[in-house]
Amino acid sequence: MASHSLVASSTAALVKGFLKLTGFAFADEKCTPFASEVEVLGVTLDVSETHEGVIAVKNKRSRCDELEALLDEAINNKAIVPCRMPSFIGKLQFADGQIWGRAGRMALRDLRSYGIASRTPVTLDSSGLQALQLLRQRLIHGKPRVLKASWRDKPVVLFTDGALEDDNVEHGPATVGAVMFLPDSERAYVFGCQVPNEVLAHWRSDGRHHVIGLIELYGAILALRHWRRHLEGSADKRNEAFHKILSLLHAFSTFFDLASLLEDDENEGDSLRAVLAPKAPSTILKHAGPVRMFCEWLVKSNSAPPFGEKVVWTFVHCVLKMPRTAASTLDTCLRAIKWSYHSLGLRVQLEVFRSARVSGLVAQALQNKSPWDPAPPLTVAEVLQLHSIAHDRKMSLIDRCGAAHFLAMIYGRARASDIRCVKPLIVDRCGSESWRHSFIELGTLHHKTSRLDAQRRRILPLVIPGIGIGQAPFGQLLLDIRNEAGLRNDAVDKPFLPVPLPNAEWSPDPLSSSEITRWLRFLLPRPSSEKQLSSHSLKVTTLVWCSRFGMTRETKRVLGHHADAASGSDAVYGRELQSAALREYIPVLEAIAAGQFWPDRTRGGHFAPGWSREAILNAAAAATAAVVQSTDIAEDEDEALAVVSDDSDSDADDTDMAASSDETRWLPESEKAKYESTSVAQPRMWKFI
Repeated sequence: MASHSLVASSTAALVKGFLKLTGFAFADEKCTPFASEVEVLGVTLDVSETHEGVIAVKNKRSRCDELEALLDEAINNKAIVPCRMPSFIGKLQFADGQIWGRAGRMALRDLRSYGIASRTPVTLDSSGLQALQLLRQRLIHGKPRVLKASWRDKPVVLFTDGALEDDNVEHGPATVGAVMFLPDSERAYVFGCQVPNEVLAHWRSDGRHHVIGLIELYGAILALRHWRRHLEGSADKRNEAFHKILSLLHAFSTFFDLASLLEDDENEGDSLRAVLAPKAPSTILKHAGPVRMFCEWLVKSNSAPPFGEKVVWTFVHCVLKMPRTAASTLDTCLRAIKWSYHSLGLRVQLEVFRSARVSGLVAQALQNKSPWDPAPPLTVAEVLQLHSIAHDRKMSLIDRCGAAHFLAMIYGRARASDIRCVKPLIVDRCGSESWRHSFIELGTLHHKTSRLDAQRRRILPLVIPGIGIGQAPFGQLLLDIRNEAGLRNDAVDKPFLPVPLPNAEWSPDPLSSSEITRWLRFLLPRPSSEKQLSSHSLKVTTLVWCSRFGMTRETKRVLGHHADAASGSDAVYGRELQSAALREYIPVLEAIAAGQFWPDRTRGGHFAPGWSREAILNAAAAATAAVVQSTDIAEDEDEALAVVSDDSDSDADDTDMAASSDETRWLPESEKAKYESTSVAQPRMWKFI
C-alpha cells in the first residue's frame, strides 16, 4: 500500500480501523510505518523511484552482515565443512539472487563441488577461494536488482500467504489466503481458508515439526489452481496468439503479403488484429508452430517466394524423415500452410493444394494413425449411483451438487463447454404434481458451433427432462439441490456448475472439462482394467442408449445438438425443433426406469422378456392418452373434492433414503450386485489437490 508522506499516519489509522470494523485480526506489532524502504521476506524494497516505474530489490543489512561474517571466516581459514554447505549455500544463493549479474551462479557451482556430507573440514583450493571472494564482493558492492514496470503489458498481481498460528499445537490451526488484481480491472479477487487437519498431519508424519514452508506453498498452489482461468484466460491466450503471429511476420516478412500491410498501420499490428479477430485463439496457436517450422525450412533450403508444389513436396518428405513423426504431422502441416495462405497471405501457389501427390502422401501417413477411441458411456448402474449420491444427505453438499449437475448434463446431452456460461433456468412445468412432461431449459452461447459466424450469437437451448431413470423426479431433485447449495437459477451468463472452493463455497468461474473428468472419476471410480470415464461421457451416455433403442439418426442428431441435424443448424437452434425429438427421448428413459429396456446388455438382450421397441412405444402412447383423458375429467371436478394425503408431512430424510435405496429395484441380479458393490458407503469430499 502506498500513501503520500503528508497523510501517511492518517492512512495507516484508516486501514487499521477498517480492518477492526470488518472483523479482520492482524498483528499490530508487524504494521511498520510508511517508508520509502520496506523489508519483505528477507529483502529490502526501495520504492523511492516508483513514480518512474522502478523498484530496487536488495538484501537486508542484517542478512548481509551475517553472510559477510561467514564468508570472512571461510576465507581466513581457507577451509569449509561440507555438512554445513547446504544451509550456507542456500543463504548465499538467496542473497545472490537479489544482485544484478550472473557471476554468482558460477561461483556457487564451484562451491557445490566440495560435497555436502562430510563433517571433516576441507581445504579450499584457489578456485574455491576465488569463488568465496567473488561472492563477498558481490554481496558488499553488487548492484541491486531493479524491477521496471511495463505500462504496455500490465501484469496480473497475485499475493499469497500462509500462517501457522500456534506451532506447538499438533495439527494447527493453519490458514492460507490470496489476493489477486487483474489488469484493467478494479475488482480484487480474494479467498482464505484453513488447511485441513489431515493435510497437516500428513506433513508431520515423518517427524517434521516446522511446516510453515509447506503451508506457504499450499496457499500458492491453491491460488494458481483456483484462478487458473484468469492467469491463462482467453484474453491472455488471444494476446499470446497475436504476438506469435506478429513475430512470425516480422521474422519472415518476405514470405507473407500481410507483412507489407503492417508498415501502414497507425498502431503496430492493427491489420493483424483485424485479420485474427474472427479466429479462435486455439486455432491460431495450433497453426503458428507448423507455419514457423515451414518458414524456417524455407530459409535453410534457400527457397524464394512464390513457393510452388515442388517446394512443398520436398518439405513434406523432409518432415517424414524426422524422428518420431506422428501420423497426423503431415496433415497438420498442410492445414497450417493452407490456413496461412488464406489468412496471412503466405506466398504459396494455389497448385499446392490441388497436388495429387502431396494430398496422397498425407492420406498415406494418416493410415497409420491410431483408431478413433471415443469416450465411454456411463452404465445404467453408474447413472443410478449418481442419483444415489445426489439423494444421500450423508454425502457432502458439494459432491451431491456435482452428482446432480452431472445427471443434468447426461439427460441434457451437454458438453463441458455448453455449461460454462448459461442463461437463466426456465422451468417448463406441466401441472403442479407431475414431472413426466415437464422440462428444465437453459440457454448457452458457448456451444460447439458458436465458432461459426452464422451461429456466433445464437443461443443453444439445453432441454433437460423432468424425469430420469431414478425413482424420484429428477427435475425437482436438481432444483432442490441448487437451492440448498445457494446456486441462483436467475443468474445471467454464469456457469451452470461453478468451481467449488476449499471453504465449501462457489467460485464465479466454470469447471473445465479436465476438472469435470477428475470429479466424475472420483465419484464413479472404475477398475484400472476398464476404460475410464471423461467429461464427454456425460454427453454421449443417453445418445448411446437411444442408438441401442433404435432411434433414428436424425432424431439423435437433434438431441445431440449437431449442426447438420434435420434441415440444418437453424432448425437445431430453434427452441421448438427439439419438441418432437424429446417426445421420442422420454419413453427411452421411462423404459430403462421400468426395467423394460437394458442398454448395457448385448444386442440380443437389450429388451426384457415380453417387450420390444414397438411394445414400449405403444405402451407409452397409451399412457399419454390416459393421462390426457384423466386430466380433462379432473378439470371438470369441483376443487373442494381434492383429497390431501395424510402422509404429506413425512420426514424428508426418510423419503431421500427410500428413493436412494430403491434405485436398483428393477436391475438384473448381476447388475444389482455390481452397483451395490460400488455404491458409496462413507461421506466423501472432492479433493482439490
